[in-house]
Amino acid sequence: MTYLRHYDSCTMDPHKVMWLPYTLSVVLMKNADDFGTLSRTNALIMDDPLSFGKTTPFIGSKPYDSLKLWMVMKTLGVHEIGEMVEARISNADLFYAILNSDINFYVGNDDILFSVIFQYVPDKDAEIEQINDVNRSIYRKMLSDGEYYFHGFDIMVNGSKRFVLRYNSGNIDVTEKELRAAVNYIKKLGKEIAHE
Repeated sequence: MTYLRHYDSCTMDPHKVMWLPYTLSVVLMKNADDFGTLSRTNALIMDDPLSFGKTTPFIGSKPYDSLKLWMVMKTLGVHEIGEMVEARISNADLFYAILNSDINFYVGNDDILFSVIFQYVPDKDAEIEQINDVNRSIYRKMLSDGEYYFHGFDIMVNGSKRFVLRYNSGNIDVTEKELRAAVNYIKKLGKEIAHE
């Protein structure tokens, strides 16, 4: 992560990457005094210059949710958290490899951390809008079936608006067999929808 030396701050969402079942975001800054540039003058809380309640999301005091993050870090420890992160990265890499080896899938991101965006491609000559329509239909059918779930949304990919599905490797207990079954399920829906 040598690129971090070029920045004065970074953010992370522990609720996405550390199994915390609630929204919690963290801002880390090299210089703590820089937090002052984020604060507002209306102090709904005690006048503590480094209070997170004053800077995120600019509406005053919040519950002490960071205690939950601290407790996870103290309970698991750096080593176990590191193993969990590595397992999630490996899981996402595996899903990426499964999709990338199948001509019926377009993978929209090569930089993998925990997330893989993809589309089912009915045939190699399909136009982007046709691919988008098929994937929107896959998404709707998947929601009604309730067997698997991938997040679905519109996003710009290489200058084109695409409706993509997204896998997030939040559950490190998901097996390769389950990942392959989910890919086969999407493929089955795609074939049914594209040939209707």
